[in-house]
Amino acid sequence: CLRTRSDPVGESFKNRIGNGPSLIRNDGAVMKVKKGKLVGTAEKPRRKKVDWKALEIVHPHAAGIDIGGREHWVAISPERDEDPVRRFDCFTADLEQMAKWLVEKGIRSVAMQSTGVYWMPVYEVLEQSGLEVYLVNARHTKNLPGRKSDIQECQWLLKLHTFGLL
Repeated sequence: CLRTRSDPVGESFKNRIGNGPSLIRNDGAVMKVKKGKLVGTAEKPRRKKVDWKALEIVHPHAAGIDIGGREHWVAISPERDEDPVRRFDCFTADLEQMAKWLVEKGIRSVAMQSTGVYWMPVYEVLEQSGLEVYLVNARHTKNLPGRKSDIQECQWLLKLHTFGLL
């Protein structure tokens, strides 16, 4: 709903087609208004919860990589390693160490962001190691709410890739 400066409490009226006016509060509760009076009790809008278990796993041996200019963050399934999120530097030796770790942990496919030109050496090293690499437009994943750190970003890429959503 649209809130204005003259609305300090955060309550404003919003017309709904077919349902008449409603009062929307800051907490998302909806109250009906008839003839200028509140009618009924506040009901919070119901959000559909996503059941991640209901999604089909498409890539069970997946990894997610957040590409950076100075370092890369890699996430694999927690069942595969005690330390499922690791940081690697950008030098060739570090990239080869990353590829070796992924192969040792049974990873077959990797999703990573196409950030600037930084993805190119990573792509080459991973492909040479026999891994299937999926390149993802960073704009399509960066704008999602709640993904503020590199660690969260690589874990999010892992989740999306595991369920075949990239």
